[in-house]
Amino acid sequence: MPYGKILLLEEGARLRRLISEQLQQVGMEVFSSSRIDAYSLSEAERSDVILLDSGLCGDALQEEIWELKGKREVPVILLVEMGDDLSEQQLSQCNADSIILKPFAISKLVELTAEHLKNSKPEDLESKILSFKGLALDIKSYTVSVDGVCAEVSPKEMELLYLMMSQPERPFSRSELSSYVWGRILDDNRTLTVHINKLRRKLSSYGECIKSVRGVGYMFSANGYN
Repeated sequence: MPYGKILLLEEGARLRRLISEQLQQVGMEVFSSSRIDAYSLSEAERSDVILLDSGLCGDALQEEIWELKGKREVPVILLVEMGDDLSEQQLSQCNADSIILKPFAISKLVELTAEHLKNSKPEDLESKILSFKGLALDIKSYTVSVDGVCAEVSPKEMELLYLMMSQPERPFSRSELSSYVWGRILDDNRTLTVHINKLRRKLSSYGECIKSVRGVGYMFSANGYN
């Protein structure tokens, strides 16, 4: 199931709502806005894919895309109204990663977004054994060992640990974690909390590395671990 954080910048309220709902149904976390402002630019820095209504850019299409992509070169899917006064040359030079013409089937946009999420991963983490000191996780064999002893970790606990260890020091929201492991955003945070607490206990002293991030969720951090 695809997951990730999506920034949706779309002027039309109805279309913005429909796109948001469809993306959330497949487990993506969505921040949406009807304008490009300082807040949406800060969200762009934390997003995995950006969906951008070309109508919000005016005559500064290329400049707005460059600013949104930032140093991380976040993939941008440009939503273009058929009949807009944009030349083929403007579209080809605007640095968008994909262009989709309105009206479009939202399911096609969801598929395209999921494809960019998949391609934006810097490497195939599933080929790795993740480790920290005496803690080792092998995602292929679904095993976790603590100081050489196999820990009885459930599949969902394994996937939570895998996601956090694959990007240490990065806070993951509860929505991201639940979307990755359960394939949807959970209605009740207690399920995630229970799994995290069980995982901490099973990892012995390494459970200290799974830290709560107030107002966000959890992360794997070695800071303070002796």
